[in-house]
Amino acid sequence: MNIFRWRKIALFLLYFGLGFIASAFIFIYESKESVVMSQFFIGIGLMVVSAAISFICWRCPYCGKSFGVRHGRMESITHCPFCGEKLR
Repeated sequence: MNIFRWRKIALFLLYFGLGFIASAFIFIYESKESVVMSQFFIGIGLMVVSAAISFICWRCPYCGKSFGVRHGRMESITHCPFCGEKLR
């Protein structure tokens, strides 16, 4: 399991979900209510799936401890900050 690939997938789903929610609020006056609500709930669902993937997969495969959620530090991680095992 490549934790960095799963992390990128989770971030993609998070941003895509935020886009769905934003589009629901942008088009709230131009579209039918059912379309807006479906966009909103699809966005919420994508964000929940993103959080679940991050919670399950964004942890050290050796010691099992969860990494921080900050995206900016993701590319700089080469070793586990807890056990010191090489991740890349």
